[in-house]
Amino acid sequence: MVFFRVCDLKALIDSKLTIPINNPTVWLHLVPIKCISFVWRACMGRIPTAVALSRRGINMSSTSYQMCFSGVDTADHILLNCPIAFDSLRWIFNWCDISIQRFLSISDFVNFAASWGNYPKKRKIFIAIFYGVCGKQGTMYGLTKSN
Repeated sequence: MVFFRVCDLKALIDSKLTIPINNPTVWLHLVPIKCISFVWRACMGRIPTAVALSRRGINMSSTSYQMCFSGVDTADHILLNCPIAFDSLRWIFNWCDISIQRFLSISDFVNFAASWGNYPKKRKIFIAIFYGVCGKQGTMYGLTKSN
């Protein structure tokens, strides 16, 4: 007779399905869960951009980003590298008195934000502003639903 324990089965399922994440997950009461989950999904590459959809076999007429036509339609471009998004970032960095820099991915930015500065209160404000802007941009570009 063979016995199964639920905890063993749960551990087996978790070990097969869990995707390791190399960036910290930021939970702040200042940031709506919708924005936190949007940035988390962007870090995981789970935002339905033209490039992501074409990788999943959906035919796209173009993978260039339709708002600026200066890059491909990826989450990293939409939130960090598009001239419109970069202007928003520049305002945030100037307001927080941080020297502006370019990031290759959302994960790089989240790692930077989680470890920036010596003042936890300023770091929380910086993260809250960025996550709020990302959530708003996701809603503007149709990547998330508006409430």
